[in-house]
Amino acid sequence: MLWHLTFGIEIGLDALVSPTHLLLLTGGALLLTCPLRAAATTANNRWSAVISLAGATSLASFFLSYISVSADPGARAPLVTLPEDLPEHRAAELPVIAGLAEYLVCTVLLVAPVLYLRRRSLLPPGSVAILVSAVAIPAAILSQLVFITPAMAAVAGGSLVDLILTMRPKLPDALLASLVPALMWTGQLFGLASSGQLRWPPQLWAGVVVLTACWPQRSRGCSPRLHLRLLLATTVSPRCSDRKTYQL
Repeated sequence: MLWHLTFGIEIGLDALVSPTHLLLLTGGALLLTCPLRAAATTANNRWSAVISLAGATSLASFFLSYISVSADPGARAPLVTLPEDLPEHRAAELPVIAGLAEYLVCTVLLVAPVLYLRRRSLLPPGSVAILVSAVAIPAAILSQLVFITPAMAAVAGGSLVDLILTMRPKLPDALLASLVPALMWTGQLFGLASSGQLRWPPQLWAGVVVLTACWPQRSRGCSPRLHLRLLLATTVSPRCSDRKTYQL
């Protein structure tokens, strides 16, 4: 309350990044993950762990809704190409750059929980679809169901991952981390295309599937916490003509 009295009440994007609201996010995540932490110590109640982590992931996704693929798919923005020597070159590509960042962030948001549950033997069949649903469906509701078709197609991709895990329960973690974004984003992009909303050329939509599917191969054997750092380390500079590797 003191924060709001001093700086005012947030009513836009600032509400999602306000320190007081981020503190509420932390408290909510700790509360939602109580069943998860209890199940992790006993390796029992797998569904309680899945639902608990799905709730926390959904909460985190809400606070990241400004870069959510399901709330406002970046692949709807057409690629505008201008000569690099023009001042408007970077501004013209910013919507697509933001769209690529959406896919990278949302990939980490979903792959990390899957790997966490898998490495603690808390990933029953159907878990991937539940985690994807917890992120995609609420985000689609925020957009007044305008993007519900791509969201449901992404859930279908998660269900395919569950089916593969049922047939291959000993699938390596690195391969699982590649399958999740590959099938999920393929489904989501197919849903966008089927509803006439996909504006990216094949180089972009196919490239984002390959990019998000291949980065886990560099992090084989690492803990889920390191996947975000390794993903950021392979991100290119916002200037398309100035590619570099970021040092973390």
